[in-house]
Amino acid sequence: MVDASLKRVNLYELISSLTIACDLVSPRLGNHHLQVAYLAYHLGKEMDLNPETLKEVMMGGLLHDLGALSYEERHELIENEPPHAHDHAYRGAHLIEQLPGFTEVAKIVRHHHVRWDYGRGSTFLGKEVSPFSHLLHLADRTVVQINKNKEVLGQVKRIVKNMEKQRNTVFMPEHLDALHAVSSRESLWFDLVSPQLQQLIPQMVVFDTLELDSDDMIKITKIFAKVIDFRSTFTATHSAGVAHTAEKLAQLLGFSKEERKMMLVAGYLHDLGKLAIRNDILEKKGNLNESEYNIIRSHTYYTYRLLQPVKAFGQINLWASTHHEKLNGSGYPFKLKDEDITLGSRIMAVADIFTAITEDRPYRSGMSYEQAANVLRQEVADGAICPYVVDVLMENYDEITSIRQTAQQAFRADYNQFSIFPELILSKQQISNFTEKGGKQMRALFTLTPSEAKRLIAKATVQLPQVQEAYKDGRLAVTNGTTNAFIVEELLDTKLKKENYTAGVITDGRPCVSDLTQMIKPYLFARGKQVDTTVGEFIKQFTARDVVIKGANAVDPDGNAGILVGSREAGTIGAVWSLVTAVGATLIVPVGLEKLVPYIPTGVGIDHFTSVEGGYSLGMPSGLFPVVGALVITEIEALSILGEVEAVLVAAGGTGGSEGSTTFMIEGVEENIKKTMQLVKEIKGEPPVGRSRRSCSSCDKPCAYLKKD
Repeated sequence: MVDASLKRVNLYELISSLTIACDLVSPRLGNHHLQVAYLAYHLGKEMDLNPETLKEVMMGGLLHDLGALSYEERHELIENEPPHAHDHAYRGAHLIEQLPGFTEVAKIVRHHHVRWDYGRGSTFLGKEVSPFSHLLHLADRTVVQINKNKEVLGQVKRIVKNMEKQRNTVFMPEHLDALHAVSSRESLWFDLVSPQLQQLIPQMVVFDTLELDSDDMIKITKIFAKVIDFRSTFTATHSAGVAHTAEKLAQLLGFSKEERKMMLVAGYLHDLGKLAIRNDILEKKGNLNESEYNIIRSHTYYTYRLLQPVKAFGQINLWASTHHEKLNGSGYPFKLKDEDITLGSRIMAVADIFTAITEDRPYRSGMSYEQAANVLRQEVADGAICPYVVDVLMENYDEITSIRQTAQQAFRADYNQFSIFPELILSKQQISNFTEKGGKQMRALFTLTPSEAKRLIAKATVQLPQVQEAYKDGRLAVTNGTTNAFIVEELLDTKLKKENYTAGVITDGRPCVSDLTQMIKPYLFARGKQVDTTVGEFIKQFTARDVVIKGANAVDPDGNAGILVGSREAGTIGAVWSLVTAVGATLIVPVGLEKLVPYIPTGVGIDHFTSVEGGYSLGMPSGLFPVVGALVITEIEALSILGEVEAVLVAAGGTGGSEGSTTFMIEGVEENIKKTMQLVKEIKGEPPVGRSRRSCSSCDKPCAYLKKD
């Protein structure tokens, strides 16, 4: 008899055995769960999360793709984020929340593919989304960028850049800030690609050691069995049938009550290694070829190796992983024979064969008593399985069949519920952009003049949660600029003479100073009330919740902005940049894509264009102030915010008043396309911003432009 006393089980050993199994199905997936857990932990640590939360985040990383049940689905999630990406997250959370003490981990996993979407991702399908779901999302999407065939450090800049492009649209800014901070550590990237990553993780976190009795083990490993079997409707109830058949045989053969429970656990785990086998092989209806059969034979080996680190499962592992050994030595994977095969292993072997041949599969019915008896007797005659165990089975055939069927029916009901999980259906309808009425994907094309684009961007900017919160409960500074004039109009439902809401302006083909006698002062708000002061004084009271909105003169494809400045103090941006950055306030830069440039250059200083450096300027000399890390809102982000559509800039330019226009293609569900096109129609005809500049005759700025008014 075996020791069936209370077992001390390390939580990491137990969970990692399952998640590593899920990653064995393909080299492309190798260590994915471990990588996500490792990076999520370091991002959370950079953000000063408490130890308990860090542990939950790491567990979320270890289990996040548990609901991705097929090889094809796992690969698709690695390559991209399809509209149905939420399916596996909901399935996984449904399984995880059944584990004792894993409620918070399930919440993190359930929403780990929700986009941040400028704060709208704080809820999803009417439920609050944990910020740690968004953290897990960033870790997941970051590690899939790693090319395992290339040295890792040379990839870091590209990976971080790709993530940064999705600031606010997909990922939370503070999480990206943490990624920037940790990405400079070479050790982090070396660890992520290390074959020893499994051993590194428990050095970072002290995982709980659980005091489990056999009933606890049954509850936990029953979840494992669902992960193993629910991959396919072909085998959705197999482990339950094997487990309960083996348990009953153990009872009939004199095993103690605790040993029978351990046999049940072994039955639930016996096919753990099949998580490393592709579905097309597992579900093949015809005969396997030699290569496919060799792959199948590896599953018991993987079961053994995966359970081996769980020290408390020593005897359970032996029973589970040797169910394909044969008394004549022809079995696999260890080629055990005769006395080397324990009675528990012999029971598991018979239970596995009996369940496989008598259970119904989608492509065939289970065998009758006579057919099953012939198969089992032939196996005995061939010296493969134990005649004593088979005799006991046949003597109690009806009772054992009833037990098997009852257990499998319960699993089948759970599988059916799992397959039509109500929230999962709703997720498919909303995330795939299909409505109950049969919504379909559409595309549309339209052109915006610069003024129309400014109006669009303004409408989106005032809807940002950050702007609304700062305006109502904090401080909001809308600095001078033509796009910002549109923002003031949208915010206050008023009209401005927009050309006067400027300090410097490009007009008449050159950079100039605005007519300061007509200039409207910046709109500054504290708790919804306008404040009469300067921007410099106003921002001295800023905190992390406050917002500055500053237009730009250039934007590049990476979301960096450039602002022309006409003084060495760098004007408004010079006044706000350091303080906003220091307190962690938000800088929002609304800018139209008519200002798109290949990149934002550095070293473009005012003095380069004056006599100081021997240069000159056809217009007021200006330097370019590069802005990195701001929340940039272009027409593309605006269309996402207002219309929930994907937009692509496809052309630019025009004539007859359409100079500087931009042409966009949008794509999305029909309802959203129609809503967006209605909005575009409403802003069409927006008049151009008027002209405002200081008279050349009264201007004291150095300028090589000789024309006088």
